[in-house]
Amino acid sequence: MYFPTIDSILIELNKRFSCGNLQIANSIASLSPVNEKFLDIQLLQLLIDHLHLEKKMITNEISVIKHMIENTKLSSTLDPLNELKSMKQAFPSAVALLKGAITFPVSSVACQRSFSKIKLIKTYARNSMNDERLSDLGVLAIEKDIEIDFENFIDIFAAKHKNSRILLI
Repeated sequence: MYFPTIDSILIELNKRFSCGNLQIANSIASLSPVNEKFLDIQLLQLLIDHLHLEKKMITNEISVIKHMIENTKLSSTLDPLNELKSMKQAFPSAVALLKGAITFPVSSVACQRSFSKIKLIKTYARNSMNDERLSDLGVLAIEKDIEIDFENFIDIFAAKHKNSRILLI
């Protein structure tokens, strides 16, 4: 039992920290304003290729963006994206690059169905439900301690659906 477990851990570590994964991580890190190589085109090339963005266009956009935000105080990866949101028409590739970087998965959840709430929700009778319904039921199960004012909920529903044939008393 001991050696197969260690072997499994070592295989996962080697897979997660492979050369390709570390290069992508460095590429994403260069989008952080606190990084010394912030917006370094050489480091961003792998991420640009991975997201299938046009290299010349993104290179031009980044050179302009560097000059625009050099005096702006930025602390997180979201800050450059927030700065460029209002100018996404002018910098579509840079915005796509930043959005791609912040939504990049940083871990894998191969055992997601083994969580205790999922076991409770995913019974044999509900085994064929789609992922969206499973996700919604998961949120309901996890957030069950949130108090809901049903009277207020019914009033809001009745106000929004005035032509509803459901009699709400």
